[in-house]
Amino acid sequence: MDHKRESSNISQTRSQRRVVIFSHSRVSRDPRILRQITWLRSLGFRDIATVGLGPQAENTANHHEMPKTGFAGRIYGYLMPMMSQRFKHLYGQHLNKLNPSVFKDVDLIVLNEVEYAGWPQLQDLVTNGTPIYLDLHEDHTGHSDRNLLERVIFRRYNNWVFENVKKLVSLSERIGISTVSGSIANQYRTIFDKPVVVVHNAPAANTEQPNFTEANLIRLVHHGMGSAGKGIETCVRSLKYLEDRFNLTLILFASPFYIAKVRFIAALNGQSTRLSILPGVPLDRLPGLLNAFDLEVMPFSNKTSGFRNALPNKLFEAIQAKVGIVTGPNYEMKNLVETWGVGVSASGRRPIDLAKLLNGLDTDTINHFKQNTLRAAEYFNEDLGFNTFRSIIGKLLSS
Repeated sequence: MDHKRESSNISQTRSQRRVVIFSHSRVSRDPRILRQITWLRSLGFRDIATVGLGPQAENTANHHEMPKTGFAGRIYGYLMPMMSQRFKHLYGQHLNKLNPSVFKDVDLIVLNEVEYAGWPQLQDLVTNGTPIYLDLHEDHTGHSDRNLLERVIFRRYNNWVFENVKKLVSLSERIGISTVSGSIANQYRTIFDKPVVVVHNAPAANTEQPNFTEANLIRLVHHGMGSAGKGIETCVRSLKYLEDRFNLTLILFASPFYIAKVRFIAALNGQSTRLSILPGVPLDRLPGLLNAFDLEVMPFSNKTSGFRNALPNKLFEAIQAKVGIVTGPNYEMKNLVETWGVGVSASGRRPIDLAKLLNGLDTDTINHFKQNTLRAAEYFNEDLGFNTFRSIIGKLLSS
């Protein structure tokens, strides 16, 4: 999408607006961060600095790479009794090394997620009137621990972090807040007592057309980060119960250990020949690659509120690739795919629940899902997100 025509008065005020984007992710391949960079440039920001993991993203002036703490360092940090000490060990000591010139005459701070919210210098910036755009990609209003070990290690710290988010919101008189779904936005509005808007993780529109399904072969796919909670292992285990017409391809950014784990699960269930694993690809290659498949399967866990109310990137990327979608009973995903007729949701989260649902789908139904993605893709693309984003930034800079 060419946003130049959309710049309006934001870019006319100052030719070299400065912004610092914080995100504890690999900024060079995080789709949401890359869209923020593109949108900010279209709004007249040319001096764009990022603070986060991995190498520098394109179209940015500076990047301050945060080191990734190793396993031993994380364990050491988790053992610290004071939450402020833990933050300093994991993040604060590295943030403190940022050159103060990074924030000189900065026009806007973009804070993605919550990891850096406890940094005192960030709180000083917003207290002194620097506008901040807070983009919360997940639901932090409930507990995010998935088991007893995580509860012991992380719950107190996660609560401390969210208290700092609330402090940041209360300190700032010039703040815009967004998140990824309506359910999460409603909860944040109640807690912050401020407006919270929804910016979906939807990519740019494209010209892909549905690649209609052959009756004797149904190609399942799951793409994204290889990690727990995304339903990847459920997908692999479901192969044991699926009819012979199904196979599964995983397109993953994942560690060798996780790939080996998934292959072991497939072998343990006697399904190695029905599973293919490909490396993750850049965002601009996804639509064409995914379009060759029939159904994207994403039976997310519901153990945390973040997963229950999620509307992840991969859902909108599947819509833009014009493939059908299969989810678990997660409220937001179930509501979207069923409302738009682009897919179906399993009633349970076991592999056999997923398999039962898939075995009941015929070719006509799957092709109907694919056909309906054309209408959904016209709505769920980055134009919708950009219009909301532009409104937020415009209000912040004019306040």
